[in-house]
Amino acid sequence: MKVSTGKIHTIMKTKNIFLTAISALFIFAACTEEKIIDAPGVSGKGDLVIELSPSSVITKAAAEDKGYVYATEEELNVEDCWIFVFGENEKYITSRYFSGDALSETENEYVDTPAPNGGSQTYKKGYTITLTGLDYGTYDFWVVANPTEANEAYKSCQSLDALKEIIEGGDSYQTAFAEKANQLVKVGNKSATFNLTTVASPIQIPLTQLAARVELKVWVDIPRQLKGGEYVYEGFPNANGVLT
Repeated sequence: MKVSTGKIHTIMKTKNIFLTAISALFIFAACTEEKIIDAPGVSGKGDLVIELSPSSVITKAAAEDKGYVYATEEELNVEDCWIFVFGENEKYITSRYFSGDALSETENEYVDTPAPNGGSQTYKKGYTITLTGLDYGTYDFWVVANPTEANEAYKSCQSLDALKEIIEGGDSYQTAFAEKANQLVKVGNKSATFNLTTVASPIQIPLTQLAARVELKVWVDIPRQLKGGEYVYEGFPNANGVLT
């Protein structure tokens, strides 16, 4: 049986169209799968780099004659730090302690605006740490640099309220009154999203120095009168101004 040349060309053309369509489907499926894997927000892990910048640091030293506007080199120092990570609704995710080689000093330029003198202060002293194996997500990061509390207090801490109590109470502020400018407590926090898009960009967390604490005690002398076996405090906000 003879087949005309025109029919052969038609069959080949139809076959090519069919193969092209099949190839296009495979390419589309591959691209779709790649998009699903690489899309930000999906599950995954990575190593997050965090830069600690001691901005908004209040100086304790009168060092303007040495060129310092608001903080000496020692006051910018970070010996060690704790990093706490909280998720949605302040859910505790993880916490890590960094010191020594795990806390590396950087030479990037940091700008504190506005600085205490009203302008912008540029300085180069900062620190870098790396949180390894962190799940992708949006977190609230808290940093306590040069902590003076025992590490056990931080190791057992698994809530933001408990962390704030540790920072604001105990001995955390005592170093501010000691002659140890290079160990002053610094605290900072920042909310940020960590995913495939941002994994290559460090998150910068500014640190604020806890330079002082004021404890205020008030004694009030309220005049009183003895009337009918009771002391009456005129103007005192009790019923009838009577305190028994």
